[in-house]
Amino acid sequence: MRLLTKINRNYLVLLSVMLIIISIAGYYIIKLRFQYEAKEKLLQTAGLIHEQIRQTGATINLPPVIEVRESRKHKVQEPVFKEIFIKNKAEDNEEEPYFELWETVNISGEYYDIKIRQSILEYEDMIRAIAYPLLAMLLSAFIFSFLINYRFNKTVWKDFKQNLQALENYSFTHGGELSLKDTNILEFDHLNAIISGLMEKLSREYRLLKQFTENASHELQTPLAIISLNLEELLQEQMPEEQLSRVYSIFQSIKKLDKLNRSLLLLTKIENEQFINEELINLTTIFKEKLDEYKVLTEPKNIKIFQNINADFKLSMNPELAVILINNLLLNAIRHNIEKGEIKFFSTADELRICNTGINKAPDERVIFKRFVKQNSSSFGLGLAIVKEICNLYALKIKYSFTENQHCFALKK
Repeated sequence: MRLLTKINRNYLVLLSVMLIIISIAGYYIIKLRFQYEAKEKLLQTAGLIHEQIRQTGATINLPPVIEVRESRKHKVQEPVFKEIFIKNKAEDNEEEPYFELWETVNISGEYYDIKIRQSILEYEDMIRAIAYPLLAMLLSAFIFSFLINYRFNKTVWKDFKQNLQALENYSFTHGGELSLKDTNILEFDHLNAIISGLMEKLSREYRLLKQFTENASHELQTPLAIISLNLEELLQEQMPEEQLSRVYSIFQSIKKLDKLNRSLLLLTKIENEQFINEELINLTTIFKEKLDEYKVLTEPKNIKIFQNINADFKLSMNPELAVILINNLLLNAIRHNIEKGEIKFFSTADELRICNTGINKAPDERVIFKRFVKQNSSSFGLGLAIVKEICNLYALKIKYSFTENQHCFALKK
């Protein structure tokens, strides 16, 4: 979940909870206030009734609002407030709630039971008349506050997102200076300063490592070639069989070392994008040509070749890398094949797939394209790593799959 989304979600939850709490609390506060006002009003009415009885001796009865009668109990009862329900004959005996004051008073030596009532519906209507507009105003204020906060957060995080995108698009290979935008926010600018310093240090170390790798690979080529030539000459001379075996072993090791050096140098050149010249290449045609070249490898194993070409797979790329790409995939299919095995080649305008029979076990997909991951002792584990780097360079998707004893590598645009 995005940080801004999480902040807005939490803010919305907080506002919603606050709105609910304030609404409920506000309703009961207003209700209590109206009850207090109702009590005051009932007590005032009771006082007026006391005064009238004292002056005239007459009682008032306006059921169900006012009921006054002489009390049979000759005892003063302090005012008691309670809610009651009275049937309304005009409304089919429907019960209506009332707030009642009941008391027994002594006026001029006579005791009177006084009941004064006020309809609860009246002040509940007033509560709703106040509460609903207030709730609507609170809701509007919260929505407005949320939108303002959302807009403000989006503005605050805008520069941070731009800097994040700049970091994501930055490449040590292409070089250049990493430019991060000032946000005028202390924490973000502090983070930018730390990242800029770290990236500058990493870039410097990358350039030094790149230069060392290139120099080491180039410098190794000459002595390896000299050693190889001298060993070839030694192999032509007459010498004891034991010494000849040792020299041949050294010669084979030098050849492997030279091949390893060339592979590493090739990987470095691909990563540094030193293969500039590009043209529209037909990879399907290259595969057919390579099949003819590698008959000397497929025929001894009695490997059958099946081709299913619906359309040519063409791509704009460097011709040398195109050959290396197909060459490594085909050699991988031959080397890891079995006796009397199969190689199946599928080609469409958007996909090229090479499948081969092999051991009934799928290698780990997470490491198959990593360097020096060997499937047998005769390889350095760089062939598929080079394939992966070439695919990355030209935005090709390469996917490995294993089904029914078939190992497949698919290239997709």
